[in-house]
Amino acid sequence: YFPHVAPAEKSLLWKDGYARFEDHFRGPESDIESRQKKYIKAFKKHYNVLDIGCGRGEFLELLKKNNIEATGIDLDPQMVAKCKGKGLSAFHADALDYLSKTKNNQLGGIMVSHVVEHLSLSYLTQLLEACFRKLKDGGLLVIETPNPLCMYTAAINFSRDLTHKQIMHPDTLRFLLSEIGFVDFEVKSSAPFPKTDKLKNLKEEKGISSEQTENIKILNENIERLNSLIFGEQDYSITAQKPTNAN
Repeated sequence: YFPHVAPAEKSLLWKDGYARFEDHFRGPESDIESRQKKYIKAFKKHYNVLDIGCGRGEFLELLKKNNIEATGIDLDPQMVAKCKGKGLSAFHADALDYLSKTKNNQLGGIMVSHVVEHLSLSYLTQLLEACFRKLKDGGLLVIETPNPLCMYTAAINFSRDLTHKQIMHPDTLRFLLSEIGFVDFEVKSSAPFPKTDKLKNLKEEKGISSEQTENIKILNENIERLNSLIFGEQDYSITAQKPTNAN
């Protein structure tokens, strides 16, 4: 979902659409669906859900399996075609254009998964404001995005996608949502690195001195700190609600 990529860039870089890029780098649909299952419980009480940047339709499929009425939108026509091929409700549309044609207080929930990092600040603030207006009182908004508190994600993985614009700190995103009027925030990190990718702890050998044992303990504590900073959880989500008495 990349609303601000220039036409020339689209023709040169994305002539085959974003779908091939996502297939290559984001991973199999089954993996994404498995990661997104955790959001279903929150949406079960919120019908008429909009999935902004629905991509290949992983979350739409989960909603359908759980009998939650939902529609997806995406700017990539190949993604939309893929969703429709699965029997999902999806439209080729820009988020702000689509929401401008949606009645206020109409939606029970909105999912925005791996979209905000593709947006300019101006577009993002307009989008969040539109989400607030279109949600029913008590409506749910869930945003998932790369985690800047994980240094590997921020320094290496984020730059892999040429359509990424900015990595959003959870405190910043929460502040923007709060200023707009959202409440009841919950921030959770997810997608941990495999243990095999992390720095290894030192093992104590038999017969070493107490000083060496203490040094190994200190080194292992520092290794754990580095693992938390460099190889932390790669994504985070922020869940927020429109107040029940907003209107």
